[in-house]
Amino acid sequence: MCITVLSKNSANARPKSRIWQWLTRTPLRLLGSASVIFLLLAAGDYLSGETAPVWQGNNLLFGIAPLPFFGYLLQRYPEWLKRSPVPYVRYGALFFLFAAAQAVFHISRQTGGEPGLFYLALLAVAWYLAITTLIGIYRFALDSHRTSEGWINGLLYVGAVGLLLSGLGLILGELALSNAGFWLGLGGWLLPSLLLVALRPFLRPGQGSL
Repeated sequence: MCITVLSKNSANARPKSRIWQWLTRTPLRLLGSASVIFLLLAAGDYLSGETAPVWQGNNLLFGIAPLPFFGYLLQRYPEWLKRSPVPYVRYGALFFLFAAAQAVFHISRQTGGEPGLFYLALLAVAWYLAITTLIGIYRFALDSHRTSEGWINGLLYVGAVGLLLSGLGLILGELALSNAGFWLGLGGWLLPSLLLVALRPFLRPGQGSL
């Protein structure tokens, strides 16, 4: 009888394709590469005029922009907070959730429909997975200087609320609700988060690099 012994790295195993192994080596590489592809698809939609501007803006802010940002945080949080690297199963699942959301988005637009609730649910689950992963690293951090990360985590919740408000507003046809969610996401999450990450070296004593 043959017994296979699973190593401790089995949960982090990746497919054997060399290209895929290269892409999945780090969260930022995988999610950042995906964002470039999705951005090109969004540009094609814009040029062809097949997607309503309000849906395009919502998708760019909550479905594409988070990818490189989440990838960067998932890669740097363990370094900043002295924890183990995020396993592939986590950021790989995040990639597939965002990819599925983009597939639903573009297929619905090609067929003349709206992305709808399934698209919003996929993004909501992706955001939930990203936030809970980052919060988990933060809670068990070995580094006592966690002020900037705490603010970043708080802003992620603001972004999640913006996603839900904007998406539900579009689905229900409530433009005011959609606009409120969009501007909450842009002004209350994305821009402050980017600024906070950029200023992080100055907020943490003894650390001079991002």
